[in-house]
Amino acid sequence: MVDTYRLITSTPRDVRVDPRSNAAVVKGAFNKPRAFVDAVLKERQRLVDIDGWMETVLQFNTNKKKYLYMYRNKLNVIIKALASAPKNGVPASLFGPSRGAVSELYESEVRRVHGDRAFVLPFTLYSDGLVLPNSGAYSAHPLRVRLDCLDPDKHSIGAIPQVFTELGPGASEQATAARREVLQRSINVALRELFVASHDGVEVDLGKDGKWLAFLRLVCYSCDYPEGRTVLCLKGVGCTHLCSSCMVRLSEAGHEASSSAEPRNAGETVTAQMAAMDLAASPVRGSAAERERLRDMYSCNPLPPALAVMAVIATPPDFLYRIVGFDRLHVRRSSLSSCTC
Repeated sequence: MVDTYRLITSTPRDVRVDPRSNAAVVKGAFNKPRAFVDAVLKERQRLVDIDGWMETVLQFNTNKKKYLYMYRNKLNVIIKALASAPKNGVPASLFGPSRGAVSELYESEVRRVHGDRAFVLPFTLYSDGLVLPNSGAYSAHPLRVRLDCLDPDKHSIGAIPQVFTELGPGASEQATAARREVLQRSINVALRELFVASHDGVEVDLGKDGKWLAFLRLVCYSCDYPEGRTVLCLKGVGCTHLCSSCMVRLSEAGHEASSSAEPRNAGETVTAQMAAMDLAASPVRGSAAERERLRDMYSCNPLPPALAVMAVIATPPDFLYRIVGFDRLHVRRSSLSSCTC
């Protein structure tokens, strides 16, 4: 920003400067580059705060790096969108079979436990690794949310840091592990209040019909194929079980036998991921071999997905592996060989 100040305030020698010019105005307001930089940073922070953005630093042992992460409280974004809807009682779009079988299944269980003044509030997450820039920008990988029943707009709730591969032995593997961990930590930070609300519910005012208890449910995570595997902490190309939702073997994929393949069990897979994570940090002899056995058995990475803590996602009927929806355009344009899972 110091260079920007000098560029704005530079003028040709021996040329009279118009006092109304940008150079003169900026130089008059900020007589030193430091004052200009401080003002820009303060204004940037003001604009960030207005829209509810926050900053935190993610630090990892994987590559000893720190990553600046900008995010918004997703629960606040959703409640704000709900509050801006017309206050004419309970919106019809929040109830009824028109929302699909999944939402109806969720809602029947919620009402059975919490009563008739409880309802399910479905939402969708969007992110796309293909928009990452090939620059030194610290972030640009968007995480967005849409409140399906009321708000057609997608709201940005996070700018996930980009991890670059450095030079040296093992650098590529370290960067891959760091990308995986950065994504999971970023999702957790942006959604942690929502994770709690998915279990306990959140009170909302629906106008003349009074206050109700809303239970947040993730019904779809839209991304490209490689990122979908990373979101679920599953291995990519070359693994035995390449399907995200079932345990069909790669050699049987596309054949008649694949139609009767066993569905992927969220409880078993997440338990294996947690065990593999503990084994990765264990100095006990044989830990590495056992970790690889678990990874091969479930075609997973040694890290549990953050989304597994959301209510009913990782419990029967195991929607964790059915929520990922692929962006067809980017699936066609991308190559599976570029997967960094």
